[in-house]
Amino acid sequence: MNKLTFKSLWVAAIVSGWLIWTGVNAQSTPGSQIDLSSLFKDSVVARGKGFEISQSELDKAVITTKANRVSQGNPIPPAFNDEVEAQILDKLITTKILLQKANKDQRRRGENNAEQFLKDLIRQHPSEDVFKRQLLATGMDLEYFKTQIKEQAIVKEVIDTDLKAGYIVPDEKARTFYQDNKDRFAIPERARLQNIFIPILSLPSGTPLPLEEQSKRLTQAKEAQKKAASGQDFTSLVETYSQDALTKEQKGEVTIARGTNDPTLEGAIFNLKKGQISDVIRTQTGYHIVKILEITPEEYQPFEEVSDRIKAQLEAEYVQQLLPDYLTKLKKAASIEITLD
Repeated sequence: MNKLTFKSLWVAAIVSGWLIWTGVNAQSTPGSQIDLSSLFKDSVVARGKGFEISQSELDKAVITTKANRVSQGNPIPPAFNDEVEAQILDKLITTKILLQKANKDQRRRGENNAEQFLKDLIRQHPSEDVFKRQLLATGMDLEYFKTQIKEQAIVKEVIDTDLKAGYIVPDEKARTFYQDNKDRFAIPERARLQNIFIPILSLPSGTPLPLEEQSKRLTQAKEAQKKAASGQDFTSLVETYSQDALTKEQKGEVTIARGTNDPTLEGAIFNLKKGQISDVIRTQTGYHIVKILEITPEEYQPFEEVSDRIKAQLEAEYVQQLLPDYLTKLKKAASIEITLD
């Protein structure tokens, strides 16, 4: 099967801003006419009861998928082109069937969920324009993206209604899952501390300071540590010696969870006890002197806090088990005919 048809080449050309004409002489004689409608006539690649999927619809989905993979640095190898196209066509068929099944309430819930999802997603970006540009880098414009998430949200409502109906995860099953997977709900050991931070990088560029300046700052750090160890007020020392505005604003207070920070810094911090003051700790960003305010050992989220999340996951696993047979029956009832070569 030749995956990249002339039609898909044409769509790709439009997206990238240029157009390949195949079999058309650009130097046509005056008065000659070209039947563009027949040249670019869309064909049907699959149909079923109440729906059709066009070649252009499939091409756009394939191109978008490929562009998305390229933007992630993980392009689809040419050897898998046919397989990927078949998978995308199967998804389009499944989506069409399920959208036909959706009732008004399912559509309303799906559209509301999709709208909220989109708002939350945009909110995570500096602006909507930035979000749109990032979408374009993955091969999608905003309207196409909106359509996709709305359709999939409606599809989820239909599947959940059909397959989760009457299914309730028992508390005991959820609790067993919690006990068997307790590490998933671990809250790592944490240290609440005050930190005198003297950077050795130029802000905001992040370039290392000259060695002479770094040496001066090391002297300052040793001086601050000596004063802290002698019992001088640590908050005052933070204000005097720290050269980072945020550190000063927070009076040096910060909470660090084990496994989330510079290993050298963590190694020193978690070897101290409450009230102890560290030696000068050098990291890639600068010199630190810390005072431990509190150490909280590793603990686990209580079952009551995570039970709803566990039940939602077990429900999703239950649906996944039923999904293949469910979709097979729907496709059989839809009398699918695939005309793609």
